Amino acid sequence: MHDRGIAHLGAKPDNIYVKNGIYKLGDFGCATLLNNSLPVEEGDARYMPQEILNDNFDHLDKVDKFSLGASMYELIRGSPLPESGPQFLNLREGKLPLLPGHSLHFQNFA
Repeated sequence: MHDRGIAHLGAKPDNIYVKNGIYKLGDFGCATLLNNSLPVEEGDARYMPQEILNDNFDHLDKVDKFSLGASMYELIRGSPLPESGPQFLNLREGKLPLLPGHSLHFQNFA
């Protein structure tokens, strides 16, 4: 997708589909071009990096990576990401609380 100049901007668990062990990203409603030639429509704020929330669209290729990482974190923790507040801000700064039931080695992977 990025090799073709497209940023998804809506990567989140609800938009990741699995069939026969193959994962696919769907719902391209927020997709735009990486070259900033089209308007940017932000996806779900819970999965957006701080730069996008501050209208900095210089690195759209990195937004999807952040969103997929946030999605994986949500799935591992087993509960929805916060929509606002200190925990919301900490996630954007990479300050993640330890997850019970997972080794420190696993949690330090990122």
